[in-house]
Amino acid sequence: MKDPIENMVFRILSDFKDGTYDALVYGIRSETNKTLHYKEGYDFGLVLYNKQISEEKNAQTSWFM
Repeated sequence: MKDPIENMVFRILSDFKDGTYDALVYGIRSETNKTLHYKEGYDFGLVLYNKQISEEKNAQTSWFM
């Protein structure tokens, strides 16, 4: 049996990962998961997505020059 702190950490990480996944894969925020950690994960996923797009554009631009 997991202790309460371990359960809490598992839930926090799970919500954060769900938010990150939704931002990267779907690009839309869940209407059912409203936790702070989900929202932070979603914002983090958007940052990663935008950074990836920016780097891909830079790589294409430098490739054509």
